[in-house]
Parts: sequence; C-alpha cells; structure tokens
Amino acid sequence: MTVSVAAFARLRELLSGVNPALPPIPLHIGEVTCAAGYERVSADHSGWWHYPTLGGTAELRDAYARYLLRRFNIEPGERVAFEATPGSKQAVSAAIALSVSRLSVSRPGRAAVSVALPNPFYPSYLAATQIFGACPVFYGAGTDISRAVDGAETPVAAIVVCQPGVPCGTAMSATEFRQISALAARHDALLIVDECYLDFYIDDAIVSYLDVTCRPRCQYVVLHTLSKRSAAPGLRSGFMAGDPASVARYVEFNRSCGVSGSDATAAIAAALWDDDERVEALRQAVRRNSRAADEVLAGLVGYRSLRKGVFLWIPVRDDISVARSLWADCGVSVMPGSFLGCETRDGNPGSNHVRISLAGDESATAEALQRVRTYLSHEGVAVG
Repeated sequence: MTVSVAAFARLRELLSGVNPALPPIPLHIGEVTCAAGYERVSADHSGWWHYPTLGGTAELRDAYARYLLRRFNIEPGERVAFEATPGSKQAVSAAIALSVSRLSVSRPGRAAVSVALPNPFYPSYLAATQIFGACPVFYGAGTDISRAVDGAETPVAAIVVCQPGVPCGTAMSATEFRQISALAARHDALLIVDECYLDFYIDDAIVSYLDVTCRPRCQYVVLHTLSKRSAAPGLRSGFMAGDPASVARYVEFNRSCGVSGSDATAAIAAALWDDDERVEALRQAVRRNSRAADEVLAGLVGYRSLRKGVFLWIPVRDDISVARSLWADCGVSVMPGSFLGCETRDGNPGSNHVRISLAGDESATAEALQRVRTYLSHEGVAVG
C-alpha cells in the first residue's frame, strides 16, 4: 500500500534550497494569526505533571456544552453525545479508522471497503483512508455525492464532508445535509462532518450539521476545534459531537489508545470555548483581509472573493511552477492545488490552482497580496 505524501511535506520539498528574493511571508497555511492576543485567557497552570482527566475535565466539558447550547441550541443528552479530542486531525483519522474497522469486522474475508472523500481535500482524509486499508471514492466540490457513493465498487464505511470545504470554500446547505444524511443511512455509513472553519464567514453564518434535523437519522460525528475557532492550534483542544453510539466507539478507542489533554490545557481551553468575543475579533480580521484581497486581486481573471473559510482558490496555468516562483521571486509561500487533490480519470481537480490563506497578520497579508498581484500580472500566469 502506498500512502500519499502529505501536502505540507511536498511543499517543503518543492521550496527546499530556494532562497527567496524578498522577506518571506507565509500564505500557505490556515493558522489564524490575524488577531493575536490572549489577554482574556487566564488559568491555573499547576498540575500539568499529573495524568490528565480522561475525556476532559468537568470544566472543559461544561464549557463545550455551553458552546453547543449557544451555537446550535443543543443540550447534550440522549440525542447528542460529545467527547474531548486532541484537536481534529487525530479525531477525523480515528473516525475513519473506526468506521472501516466496524464494516470490515462484519464482513470477514470480503473485499476492502470504501470511504467517500471530497476532492480536493484536507490531506489527513486520504492518508487515514489509505493507512487503514480502505479505497477512496472521490466526489468533487458542488457535485452529487450520491453518485460517487452509490457507484462505489465496495461497501462505503464512511462519508467525509468538510463544512465549509477546504480549500474551495464551498458550503453545504441544510437541504444538502438532509440528502447526505439519508444517503449515509441507506448505506449504513458513518457521516463524518469536519467543521474546523465553521466560524469563519464573510456574510451569512455557515450551516452546521448540528443545525439540521435529519430524517432518516444516520450515524454521524461532527468535529470542532480551537485550533481554528480561537486561533489556538498549540492547545490541541477539540470536541467530537454526534449520535451516542458513534461517539461511544471513539471514547472506547481514545481512552484506550489515544490521549487526553492535560488539565492545565483544559483550563485554558475552557476559557476559550466560552469566549465568543475573541472569535468575532478573528472573524472581523479575516473579513478585513478579504476586503484587501478584493482590492488587490479582483482584476485577475478567474478571481473569486472569499465567502466561507479563510482560503482563496485562485486559478493559474501551472500551480507547482507558480508556487515555486512566488517563493523564489516574491518570498510568498502558497499551496499548489494539485498537492490537495488526487488524480482521477477526470484529472486532478486541484491542478492549476493555488490556495492562498487570508488568516495571517493583516499588514503582512496586504504586502504579500501586492507581491502576488505583481507577479501574476507580469508573468501572465492567471487563467480563467
């Protein structure tokens, strides 16, 4: 089995040995740094040397429960369960693994199972699918997921949805979520909804799967993380919410084979789950970066304004060549779209695009966007 090399590793290799002509500005990563400062956060940092509380401290779990109530009008109980996770990367990988294992155990000696993935995608989706021996079945942004799932050659263990989509910025509607829920129920597949960037939007709030009353109800888990919501990736604090049986399978796995954050980390995380003001400040900063991008890049052929998430998805003639040249000539790192997609019989849908983050420091982002505009205009590499 060959596991795809992670996009960030491929980018490091692409830019290795290239000395940029200008001071470097990273626009390749979605780490939200545009409104730094944690003055409102305080916590007792003692006790970090003890084994952490399994499943998260009561303080942390209560904070997330309050978040569920404020954001989705959901009270955890018989309908929705939740469990603390170390961010979302491990959680989405574990959810894929558990779904594959569940279906494989029920079919001993049978062919491999499938996992339905968006294409382009967050790289961990494909890596986890491959590592755990499943066959990826891809669907494109804005396409009919049921066509891919119903047409899969082997049983589908899980359907992975990114809301809003990374890197393209598309978002599912409530109607689409209900259709996907019915599709997952029909295939007895786990629906995994990654909502890392749910709180980042320009105009209308993004629909969460937790906002939708789905019939028939399927097995599902929804993933949230402070890495994006509160610009705190170093905490590795997230949560999985979902139907009680699916969450219970993760609880059993993670408390036996995974990790829980330290109690000191939990104290800081609890304060951040309660802090909606900070989230609004981050959202406003991304909006300002988006307005700056509109002013600088709107004349480029194929440019689309940011609406959901934090990434621009810009068409170019050769994404790998452009990414390398932008680094060498302009000191700006961007992610080649082909590194975020997978080759299918219809080609790689990420090819001939670059992903540009608007999550960084505002002044640095503005400077980087000017460099990008100058390069793309002079080189004539932008296409429709």
